[in-house]
Amino acid sequence: MHFFSDVPDLLFDVAPQGFALGVGSFKTGEIDVHTSYSEQWQELYHNRGWLAQDPAVTSGLRGPGVHQWDATSITEPDFKDACFGYGLRSGSSITDTVAGSLCLVGLTTQKDLTDAASQAACRAVRQAHMGYLTSKARLLHAQHIDVVYLAAKGLRAKEISAKLDISEETVKQRKTAVQKQIGVNNFVAAVNICAIAGLTLHPIK
Repeated sequence: MHFFSDVPDLLFDVAPQGFALGVGSFKTGEIDVHTSYSEQWQELYHNRGWLAQDPAVTSGLRGPGVHQWDATSITEPDFKDACFGYGLRSGSSITDTVAGSLCLVGLTTQKDLTDAASQAACRAVRQAHMGYLTSKARLLHAQHIDVVYLAAKGLRAKEISAKLDISEETVKQRKTAVQKQIGVNNFVAAVNICAIAGLTLHPIK
């Protein structure tokens, strides 16, 4: 599990009792995380492996949108007691998806979010998700950005192959590498994210 820090301030405002934002595979636990919960809670949570039982996560995995969670649904006694001990009793989960990339935020709140707060929080989660994906895109190697740039201009694999003097198989491999680096499951989405990151603006040197 890796940690990142670039999240909208609004999430701190709507969840003053705490929140955790994760992007990646929740089934395998391979996620990047930002959380405002205490270090003591984080250490206990991760050492005990409570991710798979977390009602904020299980409710969020139902699909995109806003879902409610409640700690009374937890069946593992130690986890339930810890949640209540730290004041983490109920809240909302917000899930955003982009081409197979999942961003899930668990918010601890004393009461349900208003419609306006839910909409604002959804926008904030979307912003955080896209910010995360574009930051991953900016780590692409130059040879991969070349393929993205040409694809954004509308060139097909055969044309990209000729332009870069590489095989079509190499073009395919680089497209796959771009998707993997960013964390999405199709190349069109990867190109769109690269465009948002400003990687399709400058011609190949």
